[in-house]
Amino acid sequence: MSLSIIRSTLMLALSNYAVAHSPVLTIAREGLPFTKPADYGTFLEAILIPATTNTVTVSGVRQRFLGTFQINVWVKDNAGPGEAETIAGELAALFTVVPKTLLPVSVETPLTAHRAILDGSGYRILPCDFSYRMEV
Repeated sequence: MSLSIIRSTLMLALSNYAVAHSPVLTIAREGLPFTKPADYGTFLEAILIPATTNTVTVSGVRQRFLGTFQINVWVKDNAGPGEAETIAGELAALFTVVPKTLLPVSVETPLTAHRAILDGSGYRILPCDFSYRMEV
């Protein structure tokens, strides 16, 4: 149940961003069918990567759920890094460490954009991620 709360909280924030973006961005959701745009249009891919759950009290009553939320920004290759890096900056502003706006889920590290990957089919993928925490 806690993973579903984490996933729904983070996906709601990402979905609201994608709908408000101009142009609107589609999101490839983990475990659901998705067809890449035929015109190599930009889209996001969201992946929840849970880590080991900890207990934070001697009694073991409270649990701390930790993990990483990865958002891959898919853009057309050979167009330069500009669009993907702009979106990464917008995502960093959305998923901030402070203030804690996504409670009960807490963003624990700033969003980091990593080295872009070429998928060989015409896309450049910019992996971005941050660590999250939820205590229950």
